[in-house]
Amino acid sequence: MTKTTVESWGSLQLAEMFYAYRKAKADCFFERSLAVSRDFVEYESTLPERLNLLLARLQSGEVRQVLQEGIGKPRLCSKKLGTAPKDVGGNVPPGHGFFSDPSRAFQHLCDTHNLTPEFRLVGDFSVQMHVMSALWINLVGHKFDKALSKSSYGSRLRRYRPEPGSPEGTLGNYHTESVGSFQPYFGPYKQWRERGLSAVREELTAERAVIAITMDLTSYYHRIDPAFMANKKFHTYSGIALSDWELDFTKAFAEALGAWSDATKGKLIEIGCEAKDITVGGLPIGLSISRVISNALLIGLDREIEQQLSPVYYGRYVDDLFLVLRDPGTANNMPKLLEFIHERTKCFPKKATGRDKNQIWLKLPDGYQGKTTLLLQQSKQKIFFLQGQAGLDLLSSIESQIRSVSSERRLMPSPDNLESMAAAKVLTAAGQASEEADTLRRADGLSVRRLGWSVLLRAVETLARDLRQDDWKAERDQFYKFARNHILRPDKIFDHLDYLPRLLSLSVALMDWPNAKRLLESATSSLDKLEQATTGATIKVNGFSATKALSSEWDDVRHGVLNSSADAIIRSLRWGQRDGGPRHLSEVAISVCKSVGLNSTESELHQLSQAIRESDWAKVSYKDHLRRDAKRQRPMVAAETDLYGCYAQHDDLCQFLNNSAVAKGLSTARVHPRCRAEKSANEVPISLPMQKPCWLLPPWNSLLRVKSQLVWQELAATRS
Repeated sequence: MTKTTVESWGSLQLAEMFYAYRKAKADCFFERSLAVSRDFVEYESTLPERLNLLLARLQSGEVRQVLQEGIGKPRLCSKKLGTAPKDVGGNVPPGHGFFSDPSRAFQHLCDTHNLTPEFRLVGDFSVQMHVMSALWINLVGHKFDKALSKSSYGSRLRRYRPEPGSPEGTLGNYHTESVGSFQPYFGPYKQWRERGLSAVREELTAERAVIAITMDLTSYYHRIDPAFMANKKFHTYSGIALSDWELDFTKAFAEALGAWSDATKGKLIEIGCEAKDITVGGLPIGLSISRVISNALLIGLDREIEQQLSPVYYGRYVDDLFLVLRDPGTANNMPKLLEFIHERTKCFPKKATGRDKNQIWLKLPDGYQGKTTLLLQQSKQKIFFLQGQAGLDLLSSIESQIRSVSSERRLMPSPDNLESMAAAKVLTAAGQASEEADTLRRADGLSVRRLGWSVLLRAVETLARDLRQDDWKAERDQFYKFARNHILRPDKIFDHLDYLPRLLSLSVALMDWPNAKRLLESATSSLDKLEQATTGATIKVNGFSATKALSSEWDDVRHGVLNSSADAIIRSLRWGQRDGGPRHLSEVAISVCKSVGLNSTESELHQLSQAIRESDWAKVSYKDHLRRDAKRQRPMVAAETDLYGCYAQHDDLCQFLNNSAVAKGLSTARVHPRCRAEKSANEVPISLPMQKPCWLLPPWNSLLRVKSQLVWQELAATRS
């Protein structure tokens, strides 16, 4: 176990920078909204020099300058497409029309609905800023996470198991050496959901009526004032004890995030949002520190609900709240229930306010909230009054849907049955009436469609790993066509645009370049059609209404799409196992690369692909690349030996790598023979490659990363 205590900037060591870099790389690898592989490759080309330089600046007290340099500029990306029926006048109901043709379906939508494109501003940070974020979590942020109660499930940090004999509920120490900062998504989310449903079932079985409430904080990240993280009132209330140096580091980050928030607020006003409605620009999505402090902000809300309401069950997954109360018999709607909760807690108001009486503004205790605004929209909260056998029947129906979706994730998919999967049926269904909720929270169609698409895409990715590409080409072509018809179409493109990189990655890895070109063309064409259809229409950015989207805003979205597509393509280029080295790129492949901004020759693309593979950023892990596809081991970089003593398990790792390099008995060689035969003087000795932080992890953890990568991406996607 590695434990670090830093008392001053002068006592900071290279080992702390080493572990911060490893954490930053893993966090960015698993973050869907980032396309930073080429940035990390460039950073790693002189990694020891960069880490030593960063360390020297921090030791000399330049932390604020370093953080200010890394703020970057907020950039616009798509969120979803809002629709509202047009007021056509009269009492004649519009009826229901369904068009299987995507073009006619979109035209019908434009004729019958007002369309509101919704965007969000996200961060665009340098590698150095990601390293600083991870450094803060390693040395300070884990204390914020430790202050959270067991009711908080999402975005929790990885920890060791508690020591044997520890009191119940004790948290283990923060795991500095683990892969990434955060626990995988699915386990905590599953616990949050199933413990709530189990609590409801136990109460109903005991013939006690309950109220199950699901609440969602509106535009949560975009309404947070980062200044609270350095507020001593918050530290005192939460029980977070910081040393003078830890407080200084936290204040420096609060100032940097405050500057980003101010820049974002300015951008919102520039776009056309009302200045009077915007108090802050919020926290940047994509920076690991944001996940920690956004979770910690609601410590006061968690304690108020747990201690004052005495719920049957309370769980919070970041900004999603699941609350189960025994039915008092006096609250039969949301206004009365809000009064009931207000009488017992300080956080909830007595009634909703606003022009339409739809806004529920929460207030955190002890005055540390600052400019943060916490908004629940009354119309979007879901309340279930459950009792008796009818309540149990509804609960059984929900649990049945959960099992149906879960079983499709677990079972081995068949290429012959892709279109008959329940996930595919959800995507082709004619609107919300035919969509079923898999939890109390998922009563909205968008969440169901995203979940269905993620399950279907994962099934195809599983087949891609397990089947020869020539054995299921017809089924694959049909799947790409399915994606163009039901996903990359104008009325659905905003809902699923963040899946385009995974689609391109799949097609490129299987050398389906013509289909990759069609997918990209469908996506860009759909964006163009949506822009044309909403010209002059009101838009929303970070949840705030703006006058209209200019062409520059749409260009910002397109740039982000092309950048993430380029990242996915270069990480997925196919290599040959027989002779090693990258496969030849056809004219179609070169044209696809150029269309996303990879304006390089075939040789230059191959060199970039090799650098990405040797930095462990490719779709294929470095350990598999070295065992199957590589023609060499990675060359050493200047001053690489400076980092060797930083890794606590260095000696054990060297022994493992030496022992596994060649085949012994029934085991296979970790390094392909051609790499050993062609090793040159400047290449890394066989015992070292996986030790240095350019490779995220030791080989056993690399395997864990590869196995979990698609699951993390898929499940996180359903929560956008």
